[in-house]
Amino acid sequence: LVNVELTVSDADNSDRTATSKHLSKKTTLYIPETTIDDQPDGVATIRIRASKIDPDDSNLRRYALWKVSGGNVDGANSGNFVEYEHVVDLKPEGKRDYIVYAGIDIDNDGILAIPKEVSRKIEIIVMNPDIDVDSSNDGIISDNEDFIEEISPGKIIGYNGDDDNNNKTVDANEATSVVGEDDLAIMSLTFQQNHLPNGYKIVLQATEGAGNIKVWDSATKGSEVALETPLIVGQHTIPSILYIEGMQSGEAVLRAVLKSDKDDELCDDKIRLTVY
Repeated sequence: LVNVELTVSDADNSDRTATSKHLSKKTTLYIPETTIDDQPDGVATIRIRASKIDPDDSNLRRYALWKVSGGNVDGANSGNFVEYEHVVDLKPEGKRDYIVYAGIDIDNDGILAIPKEVSRKIEIIVMNPDIDVDSSNDGIISDNEDFIEEISPGKIIGYNGDDDNNNKTVDANEATSVVGEDDLAIMSLTFQQNHLPNGYKIVLQATEGAGNIKVWDSATKGSEVALETPLIVGQHTIPSILYIEGMQSGEAVLRAVLKSDKDDELCDDKIRLTVY
């Protein structure tokens, strides 16, 4: 009987590693998506290793197989452990959960039969926060916003200097809900909230023009979502829709950063805004 121990790591950070020694124990690896030149489609590269094969006989290694299932994989998604290590690019275009399987080719057909021949598995969650506004200023938020969301002027927002609730107070100076408020810009926030462990967090930051904007949880303001204040998975209800208010003229850059439970920055997304 051949026994294989499976290890998967983030090719960009070897500290992010998971090892499966027992099939009955769920093992999950969380890794960030890497984008190049701020393009919307990125990649997550993993290293798949047979960290232990017993007995470790070169003739038996060809019977130890691996396979990646889930979303899109760039290149081969399966093979054997004649080579100790395999590098695989995951291309998470909409689907961000993968499973890496390992086991023994019992029937010697070169294919890892799932679940019959599987003895180890590791779940992979590819993380990437995404904030979107109508950066094209055409009245809708589309997938194309990612290509231009950091280019000036970005989303154009008017200064909230009117008085929608007719209480003789400028709406920008109101600290809570404003009846009839209609000047805030909608922003979507998506990340792998349901897949992440408790303690992971999203933090909104203004890397430019912090005084020019505020973020709220309602189209009529409601409660302010304070910048630099963590929204923690398992502790807070993290909304998928937020609203941005123009506080004074000028540009601003809003950043959403995903952090681990140890406060390590994992990945982020940014948008540019102009208040007039």
